[in-house]
Amino acid sequence: MTLPGGVTVGEMTEGAAALRSSAALVRPLPRAVFRLTGERPLAYLQDVLAQEVAGLGPGRGALAAALSPKGRVSAELRVLPMLNGSILLDAEPEARAGIEERIGRHAGLAGCELEAVDVPVAALRGPRADEVLAAAGIAVPPQHEAAFVEWDGFLVVRVVWGVPGVDLFGEPPPTNAPPATTDELDAARIEAGRPRFGPDVNEDVLANETPLLEHAVAPDKGCYPGQESVARIRNLGGVRRTLRGLRSMGVVSAGAEVRTESGVAGVITSAASLPTGGSVAIALLRADIEPGTEVEAEGVVATVTALR
Repeated sequence: MTLPGGVTVGEMTEGAAALRSSAALVRPLPRAVFRLTGERPLAYLQDVLAQEVAGLGPGRGALAAALSPKGRVSAELRVLPMLNGSILLDAEPEARAGIEERIGRHAGLAGCELEAVDVPVAALRGPRADEVLAAAGIAVPPQHEAAFVEWDGFLVVRVVWGVPGVDLFGEPPPTNAPPATTDELDAARIEAGRPRFGPDVNEDVLANETPLLEHAVAPDKGCYPGQESVARIRNLGGVRRTLRGLRSMGVVSAGAEVRTESGVAGVITSAASLPTGGSVAIALLRADIEPGTEVEAEGVVATVTALR
């Protein structure tokens, strides 16, 4: 049986295997990149993002969420303060409009300017990415999310959540890592239980329904758009839906309904076939569907898993 991309069940391409066991290079990596400049840009971001960013500095970035006033996710982005005082923001391409709306729309009133930046981005991902960096003579950033180093004209940005490794902004020297495709990286991130902005997280989803609440929203921060909704749900109500993972021995696809004996339980938002057989998925499910529950999608039995 051959899966999309020509991968045969029971086999992996060199890149797909390296993402799981060593390190592979994905180039180009589609990203929406912006530069924020002006008067006190970090102070402005502190006012508009759900993450604590005021204390960041060169080399110490953060993953952040920009929310609508009702607590829905307009964008997930990285905040990277540069040595020259500007702030580099990067995100999935689907977050471009949300960044322009939630950050760019009022930047001028705060004495700041947001501009799109055209810069090549690559992903060096896998458990041995640091060894590949070191072998190529490239500086290795600290081991926390969005830590980075400005090195020889490009950036090396740490990725912890999902498929670990680094993202490279600019034109770094060559490495000995085998190439992998964006589809192979996407399959690995679904297998790792990492939701992606666009298919899994978007303005139809509350921050409280996603793992961004733990990764990109400061629990005790106040006075940002959407904060009242986030706090009210956290303290008083809980959510009706939540993102979960799915694992199955059959093949499922994005957009498929997920069902239990009592009826429709949710919908698959991302899915990928595994070279070793079966599939993994991320789904937006009723909050009462706990990990370990067996569900059905497209006639395939799947087991619900927790996302990290």
